[in-house]
Amino acid sequence: MEITIRLATENDLAWVNSSYQEVNFLASAFHNEIIVIAEVNSEKAGLGRLVKINDNVWELGGMLVLTGYRNLGLSKKIISFLLDQLLQVQVTVYCIPFEGLFALYNSMGFEPVSDIDTIPNKVLDKFEWCKKTYSENVLLLKK
Repeated sequence: MEITIRLATENDLAWVNSSYQEVNFLASAFHNEIIVIAEVNSEKAGLGRLVKINDNVWELGGMLVLTGYRNLGLSKKIISFLLDQLLQVQVTVYCIPFEGLFALYNSMGFEPVSDIDTIPNKVLDKFEWCKKTYSENVLLLKK
């Protein structure tokens, strides 16, 4: 089994947004995002993204592993690949995962947010949107 994580291109955007639409995730815009696609044996199997909030803040999100490809470690590989894209800069990365995924994100260095006053409005707005949109509890974490 060959697992590849690669940067998405604009040609991938239709598939990315179709995949996100199926699970009621917000669509990607591409111009202010870093989107990656996980492939297993050259078949698209998952994706994730970093959205630029401002020069100092990014939001990790849109993590999706397709049903037939779960339990292969793809989520960790996608998150690692995305975070590696920011290694050269000092930034804060927020994420808003479903509560059941806390252990995964915590193992990648994310911690619960303790000072809500420092969070950019765009991140807070998405957090509130997620709380209203999804039946599963969501968390606000940062790294």
